[in-house]
Amino acid sequence: MNKQKDWYGWHFLKEDRKLRFPPHTKVKVGQTLKHKSKQPILLCVRGFHASKSPRDALKYAPGSVLCYVRLSGQIVDSDDKSVATERTVLWIADASELLHRTAIWSAKQSFRIQKKLGNKIDSRSLAAVKAKEDWLTGKITDGELSAARSAAWSAAWSA
Repeated sequence: MNKQKDWYGWHFLKEDRKLRFPPHTKVKVGQTLKHKSKQPILLCVRGFHASKSPRDALKYAPGSVLCYVRLSGQIVDSDDKSVATERTVLWIADASELLHRTAIWSAKQSFRIQKKLGNKIDSRSLAAVKAKEDWLTGKITDGELSAARSAAWSAAWSA
C-alpha cells in the first residue's frame, strides 16, 4: 500500500443509495467513508472502490446511481479501478435514463454496422429498440416492453 495524491473517479450504487456490504450505510453527497478495519484494503475485497471512467465503473455497478468520488488515504490501483481507505462523495446522480438511452444508441449503431455489412436485422430486434424508446417516453407499459424484450431474445436465439 502506498499514500498517493487524492484520486478522482466514478462509483455506482444501488437505487437505495446504500453500500452493498455491512453496515449498508446510506451514501450522501459530502460524506467521507473511512475503512476502519484492522485488515488492509484489498482490491475487490475490502476498502472503498472507484474507477477512472464511468464505463469502467459500470462493469461493477450494482445499480444505476452514479457517484463522482475522491479516493484518499492509502490507495491501491489496478487497470480499471482502485481501492482506498477513504472515499468522499462529491456528487450523486440517477443515471437510469442515461443508461437506457446509451443502450438504445448502442443497439442502433450495431444495426447500422450490420446493415452496411449486408446483414438483415430481425424485425423483432428493431421492435424491441423502438419499444424501449417508447417506454422511456411513457408511450408503452412495462408489460409491453417485456413482451418486446422476449421477442428480441427469441430472435437472438433463432439467429
